[in-house]
Amino acid sequence: MPLSRRNLKINNTMKKVFMTLAAVAAFSFANAQLFVGGSLGFSSQSGKTNADYTMGNLSYESEIKSPSSSEFVIAPKVGFYLNEKLAVGASLIFDRYSETEFDYPQLWDNNSEVENSYKNIGTAFGIAPFVRYHFAEWNNLSLFGELTVGMMWGNTKDVATVDNKETTLDGPKTFAFGVSLTPGVAYKINEHIQLEATLDVFGLNYMCEKVTETLDAGGVKGESVNTNSSFNFGVDSESLFNVGQLTVGFVYKF
Repeated sequence: MPLSRRNLKINNTMKKVFMTLAAVAAFSFANAQLFVGGSLGFSSQSGKTNADYTMGNLSYESEIKSPSSSEFVIAPKVGFYLNEKLAVGASLIFDRYSETEFDYPQLWDNNSEVENSYKNIGTAFGIAPFVRYHFAEWNNLSLFGELTVGMMWGNTKDVATVDNKETTLDGPKTFAFGVSLTPGVAYKINEHIQLEATLDVFGLNYMCEKVTETLDAGGVKGESVNTNSSFNFGVDSESLFNVGQLTVGFVYKF
């Protein structure tokens, strides 16, 4: 059936609207200012205890390893300033950690000492889109609010080494979803570098975490799901000058 003049007019009007919106969006992104930031970190902890015991005519020397751990985190941030006040972007998060405990079941037997270890390895990946708005400005200093919606997926595995035999079991899987609204301060050092600080003493935060664990051992099979959520909003004036509540960083504008 051929289109009527009225339908053609409506279609032409919709095309003009879409073309206008597309032109506005293209112009906005063409004039957007790209900025990058983020964090990169690695931590490691280990140790040992040397002991020398004497009991009667017997003497014993031992070297016992303390629990060890390591973690690698990378979280690049990319965003666009659509104008002087409004910015959008996202952070990507990758976290891998390992924790190991050692056990010496035959500590006093020099001839048959066995070092057993129990290791927990975890990997997590997340994405956190954000919207930022600068609502006040004084020369190079400005105040902003940042709304972030984050999601994180993670899994773990346990590796036990007992009597020189290694056993690997899959651990719980985790999914977390969170929303936060946090105020911040930005200071422009020059055209490219901007210092930023977020103040955690005031804000709105919501977090929901689901941990899924499967069991398949000794003829028993099943799955358990543990869901926890938390919400907080308010001002903590007592922590206003607590350095641990202040996060300072920088972004680079192109």
